[in-house]
Amino acid sequence: MFGRRPRPPQDPEADYHDFLVDRMSRGGWSSTQLRCVDKEFAKLEASKLHPAIKAAETVAVIPIRGMSIDRFTEAMGPHLGRHFVAKPTHGSAATEFLDARPDLTKLYRAGRYNYFYSFRESQYAPLERKIIIEENIAEHGSDLRDFKFFCSFGRILFVQVDANRFIEHERILLSPPDFEPLNLTLGAFKPTTTWVRPKQFEALCHAAQDLSRPFDFVRVDLYEKAGQVFFGEFTFTPGAGMEPFSEPGFSRRLLSEIKARPDCPAR
Repeated sequence: MFGRRPRPPQDPEADYHDFLVDRMSRGGWSSTQLRCVDKEFAKLEASKLHPAIKAAETVAVIPIRGMSIDRFTEAMGPHLGRHFVAKPTHGSAATEFLDARPDLTKLYRAGRYNYFYSFRESQYAPLERKIIIEENIAEHGSDLRDFKFFCSFGRILFVQVDANRFIEHERILLSPPDFEPLNLTLGAFKPTTTWVRPKQFEALCHAAQDLSRPFDFVRVDLYEKAGQVFFGEFTFTPGAGMEPFSEPGFSRRLLSEIKARPDCPAR
């Protein structure tokens, strides 16, 4: 990892990335955490923790185990050409826009694939293989900003805001309590040159705090549309621990924040 072996999170020299690698390899995920990373059930768990949260409507869920490509294509037929998105419930990315020219073969292969084998993120290994079809909450030809809150037990550690994800991906990091831009980067993405806080930013923060309260660490992804806060997903090992900060010291400080509570398992 970054030219060295991972350290146990209890090591004084360990950092946030060591914590993620340990979490991925150790496993031991709770039933709640496993539901939170299954895109069919995650929005139900989110509504329990923050009843006011909105979520994209689920149109259909297609279990894909044992299904041929022909049967899958037939099952997808009624949804093609509509303002929907389709993606595996048990992994990351591989989203297809059904009102464009979706690659159903690519979607089928992604749906049958066990995402654990990509980066050894153990939470994905036991999940059922399914394709979920949801309404696309973005307007035609637009892309909503993605607010990713890195949290510990209801406390916001920092916020990552991604824009233009499907065109020219831009990213900015914000630090609480004032949520001013941090002078560092996470991953190889173009820094956002302008940052205007949305009117609903306080509501976004409140939702992230509620949604993260049961977990020692989680990234909560949210969207804002027409003054309403929409749930995106829960992520317990962001980027599989492979996205570096431009300032390594920030990674160590971040782990210190995660370990601050006496009941944190990483202490």
